[in-house]
Amino acid sequence: HHHHHDHHHDDDKSHDKSHKAEDLVHTLITCPNTKDFLKPALRSLGKKEVLLLLRYLTTTLQVLASCDEKQLSKAYNKKNKKKNAKNHHASHNTLPNTKTIMSWMMVLLDTHLLTIGMTSEGRLLCGRCKDVILSYTASKSNTLSAIITLIGSLVSRSLVVTSKELPRYSMERIKMS
Repeated sequence: HHHHHDHHHDDDKSHDKSHKAEDLVHTLITCPNTKDFLKPALRSLGKKEVLLLLRYLTTTLQVLASCDEKQLSKAYNKKNKKKNAKNHHASHNTLPNTKTIMSWMMVLLDTHLLTIGMTSEGRLLCGRCKDVILSYTASKSNTLSAIITLIGSLVSRSLVVTSKELPRYSMERIKMS
């Protein structure tokens, strides 16, 4: 608890509370689990909780997809170390990774498909989740198709060599000669 009394007091407290809640969810999500354990546990959730968890999973997925996951995780852990030093309590929370988020998402959809499908928020969140997955696979397939095109042009020997200086690669040398 805070010992200083200033006009930010209540603000500070609610901010602290939301941080604790966030840490708790992160910790919960990253705990080792099995689908056999998760399914009955998630089945007991009500509509409000289901949508809340879905919103958390979708938002976290979007955040992870929008930046470098490793860097983000590092920054998060660093921030936590600082925070825990201040609060004198150790917590072991780490930011969940995409794989973890997706496995929870699958079980949640599995156990509450009707609830999610029948609410507009549920459908909206699933749409956002789908967008993240599609843009990820698209970016991967773009890289792939670029590589395939390059390989194709190498095979057909139609690769255009633009460099003016002497090429370092034997493939280019063969082409030039």
